[in-house]
Amino acid sequence: MRIFEIIYAGLISTFLCACSLPGTIPPAPVLSMENPDAVYYVGEEISVELKGNASTGYAWIQSSPEQSQLKFVGKSYIPDSDRRLGASGTFYFSYVAANPGKCELEFEHRRPWENSILEKLSMRIEIREGRRR
Repeated sequence: MRIFEIIYAGLISTFLCACSLPGTIPPAPVLSMENPDAVYYVGEEISVELKGNASTGYAWIQSSPEQSQLKFVGKSYIPDSDRRLGASGTFYFSYVAANPGKCELEFEHRRPWENSILEKLSMRIEIREGRRR
């Protein structure tokens, strides 16, 4: 039994050392309702993930004008894994940090054919020169 404890401790310490190797770059943060503000660096991908339910007709729609700091890449909706009729999912928006500066992304949770807005969300982004450390 003691040999397994030694092997296990060795594997864990190797894993922990590998995770903190110099030169390891942490991933860029993902923007969400819980994490609406972040710092990015020019060239990084900016991902926005917003929970919703497209089967109700409601969608997250970007309402802010085009920003010179961001390049829009695309958007999609992926239902949750249970695939039940009426199940919720996630709306994804992708951008690339194009130019340094500060900007704001605004989203509205609404039905595209209606004027009423169920929910509004604002995300503040700062884009810097250099790279993530």
